[in-house]
Amino acid sequence: KYLDICGFFAKSSMEYAMIPREEYTYYIVDEQIYEKMCFPMQYSCRYVLGSLKALIEPYWNRMNKNYTFIDYCKLVEGSYRLRGGRFNVKQISKESSLPVYKTKFILADVAKSFMDINKKFVDFVSESNFLITPFICLPNRTYLFVDAHFTGISYYLIMQECLNKLGIKDLYFEQGHNLEKWLQDEMQQCGISYKTGSYPAKGGCQEGECDIVLENNGVYFLELKKQSVMREFNEVDDVPLWSALGRGMLHAQAQVFNHELYWRANKGITLNNGDFIAYDDNTSVYKFSICFSEYAFLSSKAFTRMLMSIMFTGEVNTYDANRQKELAKLHKDAERLKYNVQEQNALLGRTVADLNELISPVVFCSLQQILTAMWCMKSKTGFYEVLREWICRADANLDLYLLVLIKLAQKENPEINRVYSSMVEMAFKHKTPLTVIS
Repeated sequence: KYLDICGFFAKSSMEYAMIPREEYTYYIVDEQIYEKMCFPMQYSCRYVLGSLKALIEPYWNRMNKNYTFIDYCKLVEGSYRLRGGRFNVKQISKESSLPVYKTKFILADVAKSFMDINKKFVDFVSESNFLITPFICLPNRTYLFVDAHFTGISYYLIMQECLNKLGIKDLYFEQGHNLEKWLQDEMQQCGISYKTGSYPAKGGCQEGECDIVLENNGVYFLELKKQSVMREFNEVDDVPLWSALGRGMLHAQAQVFNHELYWRANKGITLNNGDFIAYDDNTSVYKFSICFSEYAFLSSKAFTRMLMSIMFTGEVNTYDANRQKELAKLHKDAERLKYNVQEQNALLGRTVADLNELISPVVFCSLQQILTAMWCMKSKTGFYEVLREWICRADANLDLYLLVLIKLAQKENPEINRVYSSMVEMAFKHKTPLTVIS
């Protein structure tokens, strides 16, 4: 992913001069002008295999495949060792350490005919499907292979489609819990303590369920959603895109704001398993919406601010009355967000909440980004350093992975990056966005 900031927009220099000092960084973030954007989403082999183990393996035997789950994972790993080009079955079998007959069975499930690729693609905004299959079957019994980092997630998507056709009861709900368990297990291996559980209605607040709660110089509420928006985004239709946001990431924020209201109103949260999330007037709350799939431009702080601003100050509607019902879930969550903020204002004795204060602690990210931060930093301290930077960094580079690389570089050269680290700590402490120009 990349994005170049080529300037800042303002009608006059006087406009800049009249901005109050405490509002300046927020203004800079909102006025950035972008030259180009590109979002080639990539998935690591470790993430794809983890996704298959968490979401597909528990139901594997119900699909009655001619190969085992282990066989399938071997082909996935083998494809990540391949470089783009044309391959025959024997070459793929050798790289995957599989018999030819098993490789043929798997390719019959995952490869698409070249005749079915990009049939609807006629211009830049048309639907494209060549990245949802790892191999493209050519007429001469060879397979065109692009790159597993771009197409690897299709190994999961194809098997998920097979499961969907079986009509398994509560499949989506169960897989959501499996995702949470995967993230929780990874946190345990990294030495990161967490709390999870549900709480009953109390003190005029609704009941709720916390996916993951972290406590480290603040309370971090993490809500994980399996709902993706990338199919809707690729179809270039804004109504299903907003509808998917309402079922996924924005719904997660409605839940997180409910957790915070409950936490403040009841001076803490007692979960059903006995865990207690302690309350303190001086403790900051950070709100993470985590999506299973890569989230492209939506993990940018600039876009996050825009989406949350719309939820708090406006609403989304469509001119087509017949499609208005598709946005019902989004409208419900927007009303829930506004209600929670009003109740918090009453608790804190203020008439109106500062919009910047509401939005600054909000982060949209993907599960792979969270896991990559853990896998790369390999420590609780390093992981929280990355989270803090994700919270306060607002330079619209869209690439949360870049910040992980920066933290790794800082570990190797602490003296060189001391000033930069101090800037991040200051921005985090004062809850203001940090825009790094150079």
